[in-house]
Amino acid sequence: MSTVFPPVYNRELDQQTRSDISDAMQRNNQYVSKLNSARAKKTEFGKFTGVCTLIGTVFGLVGCVYACSVDGQELDIVTESFIFLFSRILIGAVIGLGVGLIIDILAKITYHGSISSTNNSIAAAEKDLQEKISDMETSKIQKAADYLEMFEREAQNQSVRLAESELATDVVTWMTEGFSKTIDAADRRPHVTQVNVPFVFNIFAEKITCNLGTFDFELKRCRNLQSPVEQTALARAIASSIKLNITMEYPKEVSDAGLTIDINYSYTDSSATATVVYLALNSNFQETKGW
Repeated sequence: MSTVFPPVYNRELDQQTRSDISDAMQRNNQYVSKLNSARAKKTEFGKFTGVCTLIGTVFGLVGCVYACSVDGQELDIVTESFIFLFSRILIGAVIGLGVGLIIDILAKITYHGSISSTNNSIAAAEKDLQEKISDMETSKIQKAADYLEMFEREAQNQSVRLAESELATDVVTWMTEGFSKTIDAADRRPHVTQVNVPFVFNIFAEKITCNLGTFDFELKRCRNLQSPVEQTALARAIASSIKLNITMEYPKEVSDAGLTIDINYSYTDSSATATVVYLALNSNFQETKGW
């Protein structure tokens, strides 16, 4: 069963969610880092063209020398046909140029394809991360709402038992009398439209506090409350009983002044707080008169 008040649970849940989000972001950063480190290295366009052209030229020259040797001729730059020599070198250079251009174009296409693929993978990873973070935040909100619903449902179930206890009755009587005196002392002069009187009390494990004073469990010789749920249950039992008593004590306000008694509950890390609000139209109110 629940052992902490909702603010404590929410804080723990928030810390856990932040930790989970941090872990998810760290894993995503590591994955993106790996993708970036594996990016294809950009090469300067024309690099392969220049290298292959040079290689083709060299092979053309070597081929020319080889052809002359096969024909039993000696290589003599002066006597060798210039056209023959130039044609062989030119053919080798053109072939090298063509091969180099093809390699450069393929390298460029491959590079841009790799970059595009890497960028798409990074974008997908970032989108997946944001979806995970959104799911975690949604889950946190849902868990907090579920916990609060369960907490208050169990408190409401236990409040029925506590409302019948002798100690609770003593506390209700004490508080009702004090609340009634505050209501009776409220400003009801003709210019006041509404009578609005709040009464706030806090249920701790070892005491009850309100503007009337402190109901100390040790001094009153009663056991401490055993859990936040039991504290909340007692707050609900007392608040409901006070509402009933005040409604019965001011029947004229109910019929003539539209009496409303609202109850609101809130929590701290160690207490349940109930606010009972007496709200009624002031029967002594007078409209402004003209001269």
